[in-house]
Amino acid sequence: MIHQFHAKPIILGNAASIFASNKTKMVSTITGLGHPFIAGGLLKKLGGIGYNLFLNRSDKVIFQNRDDRQLFIDNNWISADKAELIVSSGIAVDDFEFVGYDGNDRDIKVLIATRLLGEKGVEEYVEAAEIIKSKRDNIRFQIGGEFDPYHPDSISRKWIEEKAEEGVIEFLGYIDDMSQKLKEIDIFVLPSYREGVPRVLLEAAATGKPVVTTDAPGCREAVIDGETGKLVPPRDSQALAEAILSLVDEEDKRKEMGIKGRKRVEAEFDIKEITKQYFEVYRKLGFDI
Repeated sequence: MIHQFHAKPIILGNAASIFASNKTKMVSTITGLGHPFIAGGLLKKLGGIGYNLFLNRSDKVIFQNRDDRQLFIDNNWISADKAELIVSSGIAVDDFEFVGYDGNDRDIKVLIATRLLGEKGVEEYVEAAEIIKSKRDNIRFQIGGEFDPYHPDSISRKWIEEKAEEGVIEFLGYIDDMSQKLKEIDIFVLPSYREGVPRVLLEAAATGKPVVTTDAPGCREAVIDGETGKLVPPRDSQALAEAILSLVDEEDKRKEMGIKGRKRVEAEFDIKEITKQYFEVYRKLGFDI
């Protein structure tokens, strides 16, 4: 059996499978659809043609969210009998210490940690920070991540540095120890336009932090709106600001969401549970695991 993850390995692996034995089983995992499917138009059309062409050689295709699975079925890029759903890649929950809300009176720390791309909602995050900072002075907005100057949707380094100089945000650069950083914050934000299932949202929930993210493919899988965090429309800075501010003002709600988020990650997204689901797919293909 050959199991490949991500777009390039899927394309190369399925193309190479023409040289494999007829007994070789092929499994592909779609971990997210990325820029072509966010940009739409010709890029999305070409992406669909590519997946339709290469996934025909896969015996099973695993999707990480319901929206992606349904999109492929509706467009006849894959047959429904091949399409499996395993939500997220999972995380090692024990690597993230539950901290939750500590009840202190320091400034509230809000964090986004992601690739610095427009489609990750970085601009909306900064705009939401500007909206809130015009009303409050006890909230710190932090950004962690790396620039990707070769990506078509890259965020400008100059723009980020200017916003940091203005005091709108604090730019942290690449965060080496995410588990430690998550202990230090109060609210985690990721206003992305589309994802597989963002691992960092699960990591934040495992640490006991409420999450604000978008009601978009992949993101909505990681949050139960109103219970473990809040969902807002994509590309809506005002709604994002309102959601963040509501959590700032509801200390008890932040604590409750943190507890429920940790319990949900333990039950549904621990890597041990996700591994069991992968083994079940392998059994469907005839492997005695």
